[in-house]
Amino acid sequence: MITTRFLRPSEYFMYGNWLKKLDEDSKHSYFGRYVNDESIDSLLTSIKENATEHHLLVAEDDDKWGGVIQLHH
Repeated sequence: MITTRFLRPSEYFMYGNWLKKLDEDSKHSYFGRYVNDESIDSLLTSIKENATEHHLLVAEDDDKWGGVIQLHH
């Protein structure tokens, strides 16, 4: 069963880990360009520094992530 949940700020590192595990084509589709691990680390640093402005909604199926929506306000 697919469920969704918001990550707690203390779990944001999981988003970075998930992104880094994606294959290059999936990263390109997700970001609209090719990115490397340093770019992902930079993104996560920015999100962590402004955690109150970011929310990460994860779709999971038996603890396997199917996707993430990043909400920024």
